[in-house]
Amino acid sequence: MPSNPRPYQVRAKTACEAVGLDRDRFNEDCAANIYTCAPPTEAGKARIFYEPDLIALYFYAHLRRWGLTAERAANVACRVGEQARQLVNTGQDIVGDVVIGFDHAGSTYCGLGKGVSETVDGTQNAFGGTYSPMVMSWRFALQNVLIIVKERVEDLTAARGED
Repeated sequence: MPSNPRPYQVRAKTACEAVGLDRDRFNEDCAANIYTCAPPTEAGKARIFYEPDLIALYFYAHLRRWGLTAERAANVACRVGEQARQLVNTGQDIVGDVVIGFDHAGSTYCGLGKGVSETVDGTQNAFGGTYSPMVMSWRFALQNVLIIVKERVEDLTAARGED
């Protein structure tokens, strides 16, 4: 295996299809500055998603299907994506869980990595200035999310012969 393997890359069309997100709606949300963590692009060029971007997009699509507003879903997804990017940038593996916790006022906590499931219940959420304990959380097995999304990407690119 090469010592510096090529980073995982997916074009926007394939990324959106792989996570079940309408690409036009995604582009509208980016243009409206709702989904602020989309990879940059230039006119006439495809937007390229790396693994942390794909993780964020998965959570955005999933939270939208669960009924969160575009703004709330984007806020949470971008925070998860940034945590994944920090792991990659420091040479760490993207492993563990993603936990999204909610306090009684509706503020959210996002955690990614090993041991995050055990710490969320005692977390005092400072986001939004509420400083209140988490009362509910959603836990996602990140490795399984990546397996599912990457398998879908492979199916789509094999069928089209691209990416």
